[in-house]
Parts: sequence; C-alpha cells; structure tokens
Amino acid sequence: MHNYSPAFIDSMNTNPAEDFIELMLESNTNRTTEIIVQDILGRIVKQEFVVSDLNEGYRMSVEELEAGNFIVIVRNGVKEVSSRFTKIERPF
Repeated sequence: MHNYSPAFIDSMNTNPAEDFIELMLESNTNRTTEIIVQDILGRIVKQEFVVSDLNEGYRMSVEELEAGNFIVIVRNGVKEVSSRFTKIERPF
C-alpha cells in the first residue's frame, strides 16, 4: 500500500494570493479530489471537485474572494491536507 498525500500547496507562487492558488494534486488512481476554501470562521467560501491524475498541477481561482486569511483543505477520499493562505487585493 502506498502512502500518498492528496496534494501539496505551492506556497512559493501563491502566498499571498491575488488571483489563484496553485496546488499539486497527487493520486495513485483517477480519484476525485475535493478542494475546500474556508474563511477564518470555518465557513466554506468555495468548493471544487477535480479528477486528478498522478502529480497534476491545478490552479484554483480565488479572485472573487475578499482580502483576508483562508484555509484550503484538499481531500481525496483517503487523506486530507490543509494549508493557510492570504488573499490580497490586486494593487491599482
């Protein structure tokens, strides 16, 4: 049995985020991955489902979110990982 993580968050490119967060989805099968963004009060503000192949990059748009701190949770039915990110407004 392999010990796969459902994703890792590419924080080098997307934290703080203006328009998107970038995830590297990892799976040993074509498995549906759930991506949830929660605000600091734990409310779900965005949710997407993605069918992922091995080591597939995925960009999730966050431009519609207000500026603030968020948690992204990635679940693939086997494991769950989470990470925090900060959404900033695009400078004018």
